[in-house]
Amino acid sequence: MATDQQTENVGTLAVIDMAGPNAALSAFGRTHNLVISAWPAPGIERSDYLAGVRLAALKTAVHLAQTAREADPDRIEVFELPPSPRVPAELAHLPRVAYVFQIHSHQRPTGLDEGILYGDPVRRMLPTIVHPNEVLDGAVLRGFMGRSVTTWATQNHPMIRALYAQHGRTLWFAGVVVTVAHATEPERVRSAFLTAGLVAHALGADGAVLTKIGGGAPHVDMAQAAAQCEALGVKTTAIVEDMSTDGSAEGMLLFDFPGVDALVNVGSSQEPLTLPAMDRVVGADDLAPKLVGETRMTYGGLCGAIEQIGATRVMAEVR
Repeated sequence: MATDQQTENVGTLAVIDMAGPNAALSAFGRTHNLVISAWPAPGIERSDYLAGVRLAALKTAVHLAQTAREADPDRIEVFELPPSPRVPAELAHLPRVAYVFQIHSHQRPTGLDEGILYGDPVRRMLPTIVHPNEVLDGAVLRGFMGRSVTTWATQNHPMIRALYAQHGRTLWFAGVVVTVAHATEPERVRSAFLTAGLVAHALGADGAVLTKIGGGAPHVDMAQAAAQCEALGVKTTAIVEDMSTDGSAEGMLLFDFPGVDALVNVGSSQEPLTLPAMDRVVGADDLAPKLVGETRMTYGGLCGAIEQIGATRVMAEVR
């Protein structure tokens, strides 16, 4: 991971608890974490600094991967999905399930050329069918404003892995449609119609699972796509984050579309959280003195605690 050393006191954007009681809330509490503290040269523009930090992090990740390339793996998993028309006759009765993966949000653009899908900033991207293995192999990276979804979780995608685990047993994994959340209503409506068409007609799915990345606008983008899938006879399940700021059922309700009633909740990023005092803090040097003592924050600030694509160990309880 890389830390922001240009803007002073920006706050705790993301924290990993590796020793306290909250370490169990995130997979990163048990991993070996390398922190890049990239200090900017005098006078460098903000956009150039962020682009440099991102590139440094990617190069470091490639170096680490190459270092481990010849090592013996702890285990081997095979992910194999044949072309959609080649469904064996004995498995033709299984329901066909597609996954709609919202990979980026244009709600709050950073102005950077962020490589999201195969290095493309996906500014004008239309819904696109990809093989699920492309996601697992690193085709999708997270942007700077990717709230509650990490690149690590994307490349070890829990939803794709879960669908693969049931593939050929209880369902036939039909494929993946990648989408983005748009900033305008016409774009949002167009994307919803195109997504539903790909799911129903190109992939021939009977059901679809949808996830989103970001806040309220991506929430509605996902819901509109689900509503259009339902209109074409495709049953949907949406993975949602509790968007309520007051913990009420009314506060978390951002859409109400007929038929879109199968929801899985992955917790609330607004829920308060307390980090105990720590003897050592790595990264974000200007914040380190504050984090040494007891710190109050939210689940959304604990890296990996709320993963909108399903890699989470908490859930929201509506009372």
